Amino acid sequence: MKFCNCLAVGQKDSQKAEAKKHGIFFQKCATGPGLANLIIPEEDKSLLKTIINKCLRERQEELNTWGFMKTKAGSVILLYGAPGTGKTMCASALAHELGKELLQINVPQLRNKYYGETEKLVKKAFTEMRQIALEQPNPPVFLLNEADQLVHARVQSDSTCGAIENSIQSIILEELETFPGILILTTNLEANMDEAFFRRFDLKLKFRLPDPDCRRKLWQLYLKPDIPGASQIDTAQLAQQYRFSGAQIALLVQNACLEAINREGEDKLLKLEDIIKYAALEQPWTANNSKSIGF
Repeated sequence: MKFCNCLAVGQKDSQKAEAKKHGIFFQKCATGPGLANLIIPEEDKSLLKTIINKCLRERQEELNTWGFMKTKAGSVILLYGAPGTGKTMCASALAHELGKELLQINVPQLRNKYYGETEKLVKKAFTEMRQIALEQPNPPVFLLNEADQLVHARVQSDSTCGAIENSIQSIILEELETFPGILILTTNLEANMDEAFFRRFDLKLKFRLPDPDCRRKLWQLYLKPDIPGASQIDTAQLAQQYRFSGAQIALLVQNACLEAINREGEDKLLKLEDIIKYAALEQPWTANNSKSIGF
């Protein structure tokens, strides 16, 4: 569920101001709803509260009084699991709860067509992140979305490209060890990561497909009262019948509405058969289906 909508800045002056403040490697993202409004299992919500406490300076100071004198100032957090289950939205909620901006790391800016330059760019990006984290009075939360684009298992190869890629992974490992700010990584391909990375994550939270209660709430969320006919659709039945992620529910409701809006007269309303039609199209791509690709 990609709810971290990067803010589009229309004016060049605004773009230059953002680049000057945050650097070319980062994009400011809109923070979403707070923790109370997230539709995720209560157990996961409780773990998110622990993550928030870990990120609060006063809680870190309290840990020090309990004898954890070597606790580092920053927090590196991994949110992983099935696609479309709210990892990015939770990162946004964490920033909201902490009263901080959310800066997404722009991975394409780190990948250069000249392979050797990527290593320098990664190092420079982390140097800038450290400066921001240490120098700003209320530093932002950094987000590395779909972290497997950059962070992965080291390459078993003697080639020059392999050596450079392994050097990049070593740089990231070293940076995560002592990173002074708050960095959240998300991925649905955690198996592709080197095991050495997992020790660097202070907290790890696995996202699964929503349970029936969460699915019912998600159907209710996206079948808005403004949609003609939506109030007549049994969300409890849909929650029991389909094991969709939140992102899939949002998508198929939109597609079903596009079907309904093309009709005329009294038929111009959303019907259960519209939902069922697009649910059938979406069904092969659920995360637990053997026909799905890349999950």
